[in-house]
Amino acid sequence: MQEYINFIQEHVLISIIWCFFLIGSIATMSKMLFSKIKMVSYQDVILSMNEEDAVVIDVRSREDFKKGHIIHSIQIDMSDIKASKIIKLDKFKQRKMILVCGAGSLSEHAAQLLFKQGFADIGFLKGGLEEWKANHLPLTHK
Repeated sequence: MQEYINFIQEHVLISIIWCFFLIGSIATMSKMLFSKIKMVSYQDVILSMNEEDAVVIDVRSREDFKKGHIIHSIQIDMSDIKASKIIKLDKFKQRKMILVCGAGSLSEHAAQLLFKQGFADIGFLKGGLEEWKANHLPLTHK
């Protein structure tokens, strides 16, 4: 035990940085474990679409959506989600929803907003469409 105390006294800055890293890691992991909004893999998206009739919501711009999107996905502008103008999603309130964006961060934010608006079963695609494309999964332009 004395060795630890000596190390901390001799390397204060490293010890402080390590403590911040540890606390941040624990906070991030606990947030992921206890969050109602789940980050899902591309495999989970496929399973959810096929077995649970999940709805895929694409929150990218209309232009990006037209360049390629997951089949049967619905495009909703992020500005509409922020302004609660999501009437066309009301019919999906009781179904599982998976949100998709380019890299994953925008869809996570959108999922949090939708959860606050009363949508219960929400997830977002880890890595977004970049991850989807990296695994050579199909996109449609229709």
